[in-house]
This record gives sequence, C-alpha cells and structure tokens, in this order.
Amino acid sequence: MRLPFFNTALRADTPSRPERAERTPVKPRARTRTSGDRIVDDIGWVLAALPSVGPAHKAWSKIGFALSEPDSYRGCASFDLPLGGGGLRFLAPVRQRSRKLESSVLDEIVRERLITGAGLLGWTWSTPDPTASARTIERLANVEFVDDAEREQNTDPMILPPALTPGAHALLDRAPEIADVEHPNHVVAIDHIVLSVSDTLAAAWAFEKNFHLTAKHVEMRAQKYAFLKLGQSVIEIAGPARPEPGPVRGGLWGLGFRSSDLDATVGYLHQVGVRLSTPTEGVQGGRIAALPIPLGGVHVGFVGR
Repeated sequence: MRLPFFNTALRADTPSRPERAERTPVKPRARTRTSGDRIVDDIGWVLAALPSVGPAHKAWSKIGFALSEPDSYRGCASFDLPLGGGGLRFLAPVRQRSRKLESSVLDEIVRERLITGAGLLGWTWSTPDPTASARTIERLANVEFVDDAEREQNTDPMILPPALTPGAHALLDRAPEIADVEHPNHVVAIDHIVLSVSDTLAAAWAFEKNFHLTAKHVEMRAQKYAFLKLGQSVIEIAGPARPEPGPVRGGLWGLGFRSSDLDATVGYLHQVGVRLSTPTEGVQGGRIAALPIPLGGVHVGFVGR
C-alpha cells in the first residue's frame, strides 16, 4: 500500500497509514463537559526515543535543523530541535549511571519504547499551571496521579497515567521558553502528529473527556480519523473503520513539520543530498512532501503551500 502522507511503502511492523479518499463525516459519540475551561494550551515538546543521541544529532543536523547541544532531561540523555512554541525533544537512556543521575520514570519509559525500536513515544502538554491542570484532569478522569511532593513543588513536568492518552505517553509542563530559531530548511513549527490506534472513537473520547478537547471526526477509505486541534498543532488519530476489540492499543506513527516555503524546503534538502517525495495535497490542506524512509524511527513529512 502507498501512503498519501509520507508516500512510502509500509514495513510489516509499522502501524498502517490509510490511502487518501473522499471524506465522509462520522457522528461522534455524545460527550458531557463539566467546564469550558482550557486545561492544556498546546503541544510543547514531541518526545522521541533513541538508543543514543550522537548519530541522531548528526542525522537531523544534515537535513537542516539547528539543534541544541546534547544535554540531559529528567534522567535521560537528550537534545532538542526547537521550533515556534515547542519542538522535538530526543531522549536516550543513560548507559552508565552515577549516584548523581539515578533511574527516572521517563528513562524507564524510553527504555520500554526502545524494545520495539526508536521512534516517537509521546509529548508534553503546555499549560500555565501544571498542578492546577493536573487537579482538573484527576477530577475529570476520576484518578489520582500527583503525589503530595509534586503538588508542593509545582515545578517539574508531571507524567500522566498512560490510560489518559491512549497510544502515547504525556507530561504536563509549562510552555517551552524558546528564542527565535531559523532553520535552513525553512521549518517553523510542528504542524501535526499522527497517532495510530485500534479504536479511533474510543481514543478520541479519552482525549475529549480528560482534557476538554473537541474532536472533528472523518471517515476515509476503511479508516476512521479524529482531529484534535489545540494551539498551533493538531493531533491526528487514525484507526480502522471497524474497531479492534479490547483496550485501545497503538502508538505515535509520525509527524508533519510546517514549512514557511515548501518549495524552498524541498530545494534545500535536494542540495544536501536528501530526496523527498513529490509534494501532494495533504489531508489537512496545503501540500506535503515526505522523507522516503523514517529518520531515527520517525516518519517525517513537510507541510506548506
């Protein structure tokens, strides 16, 4: 099968991505909101798991991204790809630990993700007050996950229970403070991330219920989609038209970078020896071109006019 988004063949172990077809609206499940307040404002950092940061740093630099120097983040080796309002944060396990750097929950999540290979594992939600947002989410989801120490500190990002964000891990954090960064490839923001799941409606319902988001439902050839818009980004949830039985399963499949000039992006990558697919009409509008193979386990597309 060919992919309209990334225009490349699927591997047998890769979550399926449907072909583009005519859209047919799907009636969403009824939902009840207890408040109209915004709990999360945007996606801050999209998180990617890597076995080590060195090779990935070189690979992403080659395609025209200005990256931070390798550092550490919550017990993991890391580096950042900063963009407007957020970006992509790469995480790798620390091979040799010291007393100063003990094992962390996030480190264990990264190690678990790497069992099936490198790739996206989740994101951080941007919110002005993580503790206040956590209290609201606890009430909506009827589950407690913030301990007293976290409530007192009100500083560190808070890891949410995976059941609240089916197919992905998520953290509550304040919006990243990022200085203006110009990338030679003309990328300015993360346009959307793609979550492939076994049951689109059930996954979307969890996001609506727990975070007061509103999903736009669409059905396309043998697939159901839900689009969650918040801030400048979109979470695109995709699953089979006939949901698979059992709890929702899945994972993050890829992401689309927003380019200020897609033709310039394509031209730059050609200059550095990286070939993209021919730009085609994107599901979300505009045009999209994609890398022919995943980069560090991440399927990458570039969206623009």
